[in-house]
Amino acid sequence: MDRDKIPLARLYRRLFSRFWPERLKAYDMIAEDLERRGCLLFKIRDIMPHEIDAKLLTGQIVSIYMKQRLPLKLSEFVAELERLYAFLLQPLSEETSRNHRAVQQLLAAIYDDDDEPARRQIATFFFEQSRPELSVLGNMFRCYGATMWEVRRRYKAAQALAENDLPLAQAGGGNGVA
Repeated sequence: MDRDKIPLARLYRRLFSRFWPERLKAYDMIAEDLERRGCLLFKIRDIMPHEIDAKLLTGQIVSIYMKQRLPLKLSEFVAELERLYAFLLQPLSEETSRNHRAVQQLLAAIYDDDDEPARRQIATFFFEQSRPELSVLGNMFRCYGATMWEVRRRYKAAQALAENDLPLAQAGGGNGVA
């Protein structure tokens, strides 16, 4: 990591802050660092329509990952961040966990533990729709977009059900999960 371009102590402090505005500043710093490393994903609108969504998703992934490891020293934080960046920027074809389970778990960590439909959607995406030539992060963006589309579809189906007293299948909910 380029110590002159990113004040790592500030990033560390902001990422672990209890205050949302500080964490948002950390997310911006992370996106800027990834862009300096050649990551163009924050500007590609067909993968993630809004740059802020891409920054939030990436920031949440990094934040949750780091909180699971909770490095105590700045040097440990830097080493973990380097490993995570390398993982996120590598092509998915180089990620070796079975069915890309490591990627799935990293993405699923941003959802509530009881959000089974989102977890199933993530697993289905990486089994059927992932693109090995794209980076791990690029596939995460695509999966998140597909998952959010599905969440909106289920929400609209539940609204139609509530408004019209329709059976869920007629409202477009399909498998009965609203």
